Amino acid sequence: MPRDVGLTEHIEFICDLIVEKGLSDVILVGHSYGGLVITGVAVRMPGKISKLIYLDAFLPSPGESLFDLSNPDRVQMMNASLVDENGKTREQGGIDPYLLPIRDPKFFGVEDEALAKSIINRLVRTSVKTFTDKVDVGTVSDKIDKYYIRCTKFPINERSENKAKELGYRCYRLDEGHDVMLTAPDVLMDLLKKLVH
Repeated sequence: MPRDVGLTEHIEFICDLIVEKGLSDVILVGHSYGGLVITGVAVRMPGKISKLIYLDAFLPSPGESLFDLSNPDRVQMMNASLVDENGKTREQGGIDPYLLPIRDPKFFGVEDEALAKSIINRLVRTSVKTFTDKVDVGTVSDKIDKYYIRCTKFPINERSENKAKELGYRCYRLDEGHDVMLTAPDVLMDLLKKLVH
């Protein structure tokens, strides 16, 4: 991924798509980092969005980045593990590393070896800009219905779930790993169908 593509650009991509296709009453589902993307879109285009569904996602306040939502030790670890375009960290002689390393799918609850291998082959490194860009300052309209789905086998997003409860989001739990759309797609789809109707 290019160095200059991060959260801001991902938000703009979705906003541009909504305008280009003439969409309204849009339902956005944001998984993991995608929680920042859908929040940013909702701040910019409140009249176009009908529902936000945070799927085991980070839930930012306006003006926050993913690093702002992460514990300082994790931020330090992530910065130290950045790689350059040849896959080398600064410690390994990498030149100006800016790419986030690819994580083992097992960390996200993908236990099936064949599935994990097929995922690894399709993953791409993303710019650290996805973690440093901040969501636009503004508020998400009260007219937008908001839901939070927590995957309880992945501990990192407990804080976002608690925040969602405090904000009055409708909250649900699935006894699954973080990448539930890969490991239990039918379970997830059953819940999503209920939420969108």
